[in-house]
Amino acid sequence: MPISQVENKLPKLRRYRVVLIDESHNLRNREGKRYRAITEYIAANKSKCILLSATPYNKSYLDLSAQLRLFVPEDEDLGLRPEALINELGGSSVGELEFIRKHQCSVRSLAAFEKSEHPDDWRELMKRYMVRRTRSFIKDNYAHTDETGRKYLEFSDKRRSYFPQPIPQSLKFPLEGTDTDFYSRLYSESVVEVINQLNLPRYGLGNYVIAKHKQLPTDTEQRFINSLFRGSRRLSAYRTFSLMFADSEKLALIQ
Repeated sequence: MPISQVENKLPKLRRYRVVLIDESHNLRNREGKRYRAITEYIAANKSKCILLSATPYNKSYLDLSAQLRLFVPEDEDLGLRPEALINELGGSSVGELEFIRKHQCSVRSLAAFEKSEHPDDWRELMKRYMVRRTRSFIKDNYAHTDETGRKYLEFSDKRRSYFPQPIPQSLKFPLEGTDTDFYSRLYSESVVEVINQLNLPRYGLGNYVIAKHKQLPTDTEQRFINSLFRGSRRLSAYRTFSLMFADSEKLALIQ
């Protein structure tokens, strides 16, 4: 079922014991109508839930908890607690009491982990729920090898699905170095100089946070501020290159 249809179709759908959600990282907004429809269906039918995603985590650990909340109630006893956060608050027993006093929720719940920004806490939590499989792992453990040495997966009807073997190639073309050659102008010194002067604060907002606040931020605001510093540098570099290339090409054509 397309996710765009869940609001209308899920409430009327008969009970299924398993709900399989592809591209689950798109369900990060707990206030959304689609998210609510899926959560209510899973709860009402006590369905098992399987999430598939190649991007389970984006910018905040709350992206993970939002996906877990599809089938894990926030107050359910998980049998483990955010130890790194507890230790930060004063150790095993003192830290637990301080956590409960400060956050007013069970220390062994998903809601408790949502208060932690420690990677170790989230690694321990996700060990309980996530099965990570890389392409190389699948090839080494599930694939067959044909007579030529190529790896493939075999379906129940004996059809073979081969793993692609990308072969990088260098594509070279000459630059005339004239004002009429758009590609030469794209890589001209003047264009490169303009590109080097571009700034994209959208992908580096953490650099613009005021060091001293007139008023201390709330816990929610502080988590948001912290997330600004964890923005992907690779994304920043890719976006910068993409925008610069597009702007440079546009500039060359206009000139």
